[in-house]
Amino acid sequence: MAWIDVASQGWLMLTPTFDIAYISIKAERLLQITGKKFAQGHSLSHIIKSTLLNDAIREARQQQLPERVEFDVNNIPVEAYVHTDIEECLLIWLSNRRSMETQ
Repeated sequence: MAWIDVASQGWLMLTPTFDIAYISIKAERLLQITGKKFAQGHSLSHIIKSTLLNDAIREARQQQLPERVEFDVNNIPVEAYVHTDIEECLLIWLSNRRSMETQ
């Protein structure tokens, strides 16, 4: 998982029950989460209060297709791509839309 922590985007890995199995350092910063130990093992919906993200996760799981969604975290626009995995886990790619728009 070392590549995830050096990636320029944030990454989350969710278990089949939508608990956080892994969160990258960049994802922690984007989502304003303090420490992996706080987030890992907890339900994503308890950590991030975003109906849009939760809906995209459910849709990706049901359709077995990637889903894209935009939502805000404390007035910071975040873009996410939810990807299904063959072992029932979900991968979520996160990026700050504000920094993407300035590029």
